[in-house]
Amino acid sequence: SSNTLVATLFASNKGARSTTQTSKFLSQLRALEKSVDSTWPRFVRCVKPNQMKSAVAFNGVESLQQLRFAGVFEAVAIRKQGFPFRETHESFYKKYRIISPACMAIEAAHRVPPWLEWSPDQFA
Repeated sequence: SSNTLVATLFASNKGARSTTQTSKFLSQLRALEKSVDSTWPRFVRCVKPNQMKSAVAFNGVESLQQLRFAGVFEAVAIRKQGFPFRETHESFYKKYRIISPACMAIEAAHRVPPWLEWSPDQFA
């Protein structure tokens, strides 16, 4: 605007952004993804240490119940017995493609299955 008062009131601050709860969450989520990507996790389970949502309180009984109900101990027992717990996309696709008409159409058209075209940064 040619009016200096109006121009001052509605000046854009492109560089200045206030920190919102969403931006904090996304920042923490990116940090968690970076941490998980830098390791070789077998599985990730979130356990709430208490019902009060307090940083300094820990309830071992509730945490143990969450681990039991989430099937963590059963998963560990299965892995200890030597059974495969995770499959690659390729082996899963080969095993179960027959039950998906879309997968069979992909093969009939001699096209590349979508999972082969996925890139790691596509999910970042």
